[in-house]
Amino acid sequence: MEEKLKIIKGVREQLTAEGAPEEALHPELVTDQTRQKVLSAANDFKNCWRTLAVALNVVSNNKLYEAWGYDTFDDYVTKEIKIKKATAAKLLVSYRFLRAHEPQYFKPVTKDEQEDGALDSSDVKKELPSLEAVELLKKAKTSLEEKEYKKVRNDIIEDERDIGDVKRDLTSMIKERRRQADPDEERIRKDKVVINKFVSNLRAFRKEVELTHMLPGEVCDKIGDLILKIESIVAQNETRVNLLK
Repeated sequence: MEEKLKIIKGVREQLTAEGAPEEALHPELVTDQTRQKVLSAANDFKNCWRTLAVALNVVSNNKLYEAWGYDTFDDYVTKEIKIKKATAAKLLVSYRFLRAHEPQYFKPVTKDEQEDGALDSSDVKKELPSLEAVELLKKAKTSLEEKEYKKVRNDIIEDERDIGDVKRDLTSMIKERRRQADPDEERIRKDKVVINKFVSNLRAFRKEVELTHMLPGEVCDKIGDLILKIESIVAQNETRVNLLK
């Protein structure tokens, strides 16, 4: 209780500094205002990728950066906006993916309207999925058959399932497709995991023998030779598999 009162006092002081009227400083109103501020901040956080992506799309499509003294779009985003090229590319690709594959989120606009009005997201009809959700949609589109993609899409767009759960399901679906497409490759992958674990254990055992002298020195040498032999065989097998692809 004492901790809660300290928090309310701190919030009251901040609101007072911001010029809030006396009637807004009642403890219950203070906590309500704080709750609303947090909700508002959360919504701003969710929507910020959309706002920036729309703006960057206009700048990129119309090469507005040239009029601002930049030779390339990459120069503009890194020097003026201070974001990484990869981040800007991710935003653009995600936004364009939604426009191409989920048109229900957007209202039709002419090129002139896009140039004049898109900077305030006026072409967006409703709240877009999170950036992470769009990334999963893109991955599903390029990795799965249409029927499987529609399931992932339904989970994200229609049912609004937890993104973590969708991500786990998508990973499993992709792994299953790879296994079905090339069972030999999947077997080789599993074998490699087992072999790597065995080699790791051998290295740890060899180090323990060296430190404790629990076995003669020649045993350490033979363990080292065995490790090299196994690694050589694995490398040869990988080369053979790659040549057959």
